[in-house]
Amino acid sequence: MASEKTNIVHLLQRYKQGDCTEDELRQLHLYVSADHDADALNEALSTSLLEAGDEPQLKEEKLNQLYRAIAAKTTQAKVRRHIGRAVWIYAAASILLAALVSLYFYSHVTESGRDKTMVVEMDLAPGGNRATLTLADGRVVKLSEQRNGIVMRDQIRYDDGAAVLDDDNLRNVPTNPATAVSYQLATPRGGTYQITLPDGTKVWLNAESILTYPTHFDGDERIVTLSGEGYFAVARDERKTFKVIANGQQVDVLGTEFNISAYADAGDIRTTLVKGRVSVGSAEGHATGVRPVVLNPGQQAQNTGAGEIVVHDVNVTPYISWKDGIFYFDETKLVTAMNQLSRWYDVEISYQGQIPDTHFYGEISRNKTLKEVLDILMEGGVRFRIEKEGDRNKLIVLPR
Repeated sequence: MASEKTNIVHLLQRYKQGDCTEDELRQLHLYVSADHDADALNEALSTSLLEAGDEPQLKEEKLNQLYRAIAAKTTQAKVRRHIGRAVWIYAAASILLAALVSLYFYSHVTESGRDKTMVVEMDLAPGGNRATLTLADGRVVKLSEQRNGIVMRDQIRYDDGAAVLDDDNLRNVPTNPATAVSYQLATPRGGTYQITLPDGTKVWLNAESILTYPTHFDGDERIVTLSGEGYFAVARDERKTFKVIANGQQVDVLGTEFNISAYADAGDIRTTLVKGRVSVGSAEGHATGVRPVVLNPGQQAQNTGAGEIVVHDVNVTPYISWKDGIFYFDETKLVTAMNQLSRWYDVEISYQGQIPDTHFYGEISRNKTLKEVLDILMEGGVRFRIEKEGDRNKLIVLPR
C-alpha cells in the first residue's frame, strides 16, 4: 500500500493544482472507490488535503467535497460529447472511505425541469434462498428457505448436514443408484440456491435458473445442463472433463471457476472466466461451423448464436457479484439493470415513453427492498412507479 499511498498523494497534489489529465483522473477515481485499505488511503488523503488542526467534522466535509468533485470530473471526462450530469451517492453509513462508494452514474439529460418524485404504491421484499429439487421419478421437493444449499453424496443433505428427503413417502428414493439418473435443481424468480455435485463441484444458481445433473458421473465426462445463470467452481479431475451445456453452447473445463449467463430472453450467452482456462464452443461441435475459443482469466465469451463467439477483456466483478448478494454496476445500461431487478424481485418491467439513456456504476446490496434500491437509482433522474396488476407486480419506468 506504501507505493499506492505515494501515488495518490502525487495525484491529489496535481488535482488540487488543476493539472490532472483524464487518465490521472480515472486513476484517482479508482483509488477512492477501491475500498481495499481504507485506513491507509484516508491517511494519504489527509496528508494531501487537510490542514493541521482541522476538526473531525471539517475533515469529513473536505473529504466528501473531494469525493464528489473527483466523481464529477471523472464522469465529465467520460461523457464530454454528451449533455449530461454526474451524481455521486454515498452508502448510508459511510463517513470516510470504508464504505464510500454506493453508486454514481451519468444521464444524457439536462437538469432543467427534472422531476425527481417517485410514486410508490407498494414495496417488494428481496429474493432469498428458494428452490425446488425434481427427483428422477418426477416428484418435486421444495427446499428449505432457511438453508443455503444442498450436497449430493450417498444421501442428499443440506449444507448444514440435515437430510433433505426426510418425509416418509420420500425415504425410499435411491440417491446413488448403480445407473446414474438425472435430478433437477430449479430456482424461481426471486430465488437463489447452491449445490455441491457428486464430484465436489460447487454451483451457485441465480434467480429463474435450472441445473440438470446426474446422481453420479460415469465414464470420462462430467456433463450438466444449465438454463439461466450459474457460477461454477469445478473440482479438478484430470481424467474427467467437466462440461456445461447451455442453450446449445458447451463449456469444457478440467477444474476452474467461471460464470455462465444463458437466459433465454437475453439474446446471447456470456461466459466469464475467473480462474483457470475454459474452452467455449457449440454443443453440436463442428457441425454448426462455430469455432471454439479458449478463455483466460478476466475474459468473457459472448455467443449471440450468429456463428461466431466473440471474446472480450472484462472486469469480472459485475458478472459474479450476484452470488455474493450484490448488484454491481459498471457502466450498466438501464435496461440491463432493470432486467436484474425483474428477476430478483419477481416484478414485471414496463416503460412509458422513451427508455432513458442512463448508465449506472457502483454496488447495491441485494438484501434491500425494491423501494430502497429505486430510491438510489432515481437520483439519476429516472422515475418509477410500483403497482399491482392482477396477480402480477409491475415496475413502471416513467418518462422524464
